[in-house]
Amino acid sequence: RLQQRVRVKQLTPRRRNFYNTTNILLKKCRRTNSRKNLFKDRLHAAEKFTAEYLIDNNSAKMTAAASLFMRLQIRETSKLSRGRRFTIDEKMLSLSLYKRSPKCYRMLSKLITLPSKRTLNIILFTVVISTGICPSIMSVLKGNVKNLNLNLIYTNL
Repeated sequence: RLQQRVRVKQLTPRRRNFYNTTNILLKKCRRTNSRKNLFKDRLHAAEKFTAEYLIDNNSAKMTAAASLFMRLQIRETSKLSRGRRFTIDEKMLSLSLYKRSPKCYRMLSKLITLPSKRTLNIILFTVVISTGICPSIMSVLKGNVKNLNLNLIYTNL
């Protein structure tokens, strides 16, 4: 059966009382939800501040690589493995660890958050490596030789 809209003045005393009680409960519910949302926002801000404070306070005492590694661990540890995103610097640091000792990298990746071997191989294949002398290194060497004295050039040859 369809209900018609009725003004509050037209309600019976019993229905008016029920209507007022319902309005009071709805207001309490809205107020509680807004408090809950405010608390969640404050809690999230506090957690974010704590993590940033921890990073900023300790990164000044570390090397750049250690600071980068610590930021990586704090940021990515709470995420699922498919949801992790790594910066180029983090990938390059991980690649240097992997190239130093693949066996050690496998063990470390089980203990801490690191990019997968596949991610590192993709980064490695993007780097163009060719045989011979690198032209950019040759240009730097030529510039350094131009600044040397003739006596030093002859003794080095």
